Amino acid sequence: MTRLFESSRPSLSRRGTTTAAGLALILVLSAGPGMSPAAAAEKSLSQAHYEKLSAARDLMNGGNYATAVNKLNALLKQVYDDDYSAAVVLQALGYAHLNNDLKPLAIQDFERSLARQALPAAPTRDVQHVLGRLYAEEGRYDKARATLEDWIAARRQDPSAADYISLANVYAQLKDYDKGIAAIKKALAMNAEANESHYRLLVAMQYQSKRYEAATDTLKTMIEHWPGKARYWSQLANIYLQAGDNEKAHSVLKLAYYEDNLDKTSDILSLARLGMTTGVPDQAARVLADALKKNRIDSNEQNWRLLAQAWRQANEMPQAIAALDHVAAFGNEGEVRMRQAELYMNQNSWRQVLAYVNKAIAAGDLGSPGKAYLLKGMAYTRLNDYEQSLAALRQAGQYQDMAGQARQWSQYVEKKKELDS
Repeated sequence: MTRLFESSRPSLSRRGTTTAAGLALILVLSAGPGMSPAAAAEKSLSQAHYEKLSAARDLMNGGNYATAVNKLNALLKQVYDDDYSAAVVLQALGYAHLNNDLKPLAIQDFERSLARQALPAAPTRDVQHVLGRLYAEEGRYDKARATLEDWIAARRQDPSAADYISLANVYAQLKDYDKGIAAIKKALAMNAEANESHYRLLVAMQYQSKRYEAATDTLKTMIEHWPGKARYWSQLANIYLQAGDNEKAHSVLKLAYYEDNLDKTSDILSLARLGMTTGVPDQAARVLADALKKNRIDSNEQNWRLLAQAWRQANEMPQAIAALDHVAAFGNEGEVRMRQAELYMNQNSWRQVLAYVNKAIAAGDLGSPGKAYLLKGMAYTRLNDYEQSLAALRQAGQYQDMAGQARQWSQYVEKKKELDS
């Protein structure tokens, strides 16, 4: 199975990030109990610097991020030598860049802010939280893992389901499936309503880590929630196939088919082939016949041949022969008519054998014309028409591959002719 499942990756969009409103929160958190933002700013920033920071905040609130970035960069130059002030400005720059969808620049700003080691504990954790999620989105999984694990370990703020999803995606990318599965299960437990993308991530990690039994349980749950999603039925059947349980795979696909939850030709054909290999070729034939009738699979030579084969395995010769009529429409008519003649031979329907072998000879393009004449001679023999039989066998004898058998049959017919005369 190649990429059967998709991961769930929450993103830090403009709606999901801390915007300029978060800047005011940072100042509050920096101040301490009972201290206003302005008082906090006066303690840590000059009045002039605080006013510039507030102006940048107002620009961010209005969505004017580019201008806010310019003002913040100018302010950063002024406070660069003061670790606390520079950390606050860099944090604000990070949010401005993030809200302007400039994630690489936001990461740099947040990293530089933390590097000053000057922010109080609460805003430090906030920056770590956002930074860890950004690392994950930008594919920097080792850093994302370390940052998010440290943030969760602090236990100062309860992680959300989205946090565990971010961490689970990181673990999945790093192939640490034990921790990834644990994280995604925590996220699922926190959501009252089933989240389809989260379940997809869980089953992907279970499958990749060869936890097939767990993956089947997860897929069964997914099918209960989203029964109309054909992909989950198909994936469940594929996992049963991986485990060597063809009968369960067949049962899953059969139920999905009759509930109209199989939409891929490959799945319908897999259902038919599984029926043929698990001892129920009649079911396989009915599925194929129904699918062809309803245009759920293509009406092509290969599919009609498969239907003929299924009917033959089910010992339903009239249906097998009828399916071969469709095969003949795609070419190689001589060979197809010979196959029909042989099926009639297995039923001892010698007049039909004669009719179809004559069609085969008339169509031409036979791999072994001698075989057709030999079968024609055998049919006339069973119909006690010895003269016609010997004539056909003489024609068969002209072909090297059938010369020996034609001679033996001719001897048999001559003796039978004498005995009956």
